Amino acid sequence: MSIRCMDRVWRYSGVQNTTELAMLLAIADYAHDDGSGAYPSLTTLAKKCRLSRRHAIRTIQALEKLGELQVARNAGPGGANLYTVLSPPAEATEEAPTDSDEVSPEIESPPSDEVSPSAADVTTGSDTGVTTGSDIGVTQSVSQPSNKPSMSPARANFSALAEVCRIDLELITPTQRGKLNQVEGMLRTKKNACADDIQSFGEWWYNCWWKGKDNQPPRPEQVREDWGAFVDWQSSNGNGANKERLRIRV
Repeated sequence: MSIRCMDRVWRYSGVQNTTELAMLLAIADYAHDDGSGAYPSLTTLAKKCRLSRRHAIRTIQALEKLGELQVARNAGPGGANLYTVLSPPAEATEEAPTDSDEVSPEIESPPSDEVSPSAADVTTGSDTGVTTGSDIGVTQSVSQPSNKPSMSPARANFSALAEVCRIDLELITPTQRGKLNQVEGMLRTKKNACADDIQSFGEWWYNCWWKGKDNQPPRPEQVREDWGAFVDWQSSNGNGANKERLRIRV
């Protein structure tokens, strides 16, 4: 059971249909924290969601089309379906604290009867700086290290893909989110692509590919369809080392 994965579905899923949401939550109940590794049987899922087996199959297919769920059929133990919940990780969606929000505590020395040195107590030298004739109370500021969470690969890919497709994440629709999730999951799991690779695709699209003429942004599905052409272009331009790093299976 993954409470974190279920919480992520509750918070960030774009699913509107209550039956589909119940199915996604039921699968998340069996998944790891990152949404992967769930392999409940169809009978179990249908029972949990109070559905017939046929209705459960249709609901899972609908979640795949929305980009909320990835299904590797017969890839789990005993030939079961292997499910991955594709909703963005909660820790990557929450705002990280900024430096301006952090307060450095001050540590003050206890009060004493000491007085500030007079001008006669202070001597300066070209090499020694300032010395004093008596001890002086010192107020020391201690800055705490930042504990900002790092962005997960899935969220980094999602943001890079949205940037390439010029989709405003503040105004994104559930349909757009579903398509981005679906393409991001494919690129990460089947093409081993990272955010830098997706950004390189964007540069290729707008500068080298005929479909990007007139500065026309790609749709998420076009990124998936033209990824192979992008890799071929890299290879033909002497970027074979990059292709080997990507370990892309075209």
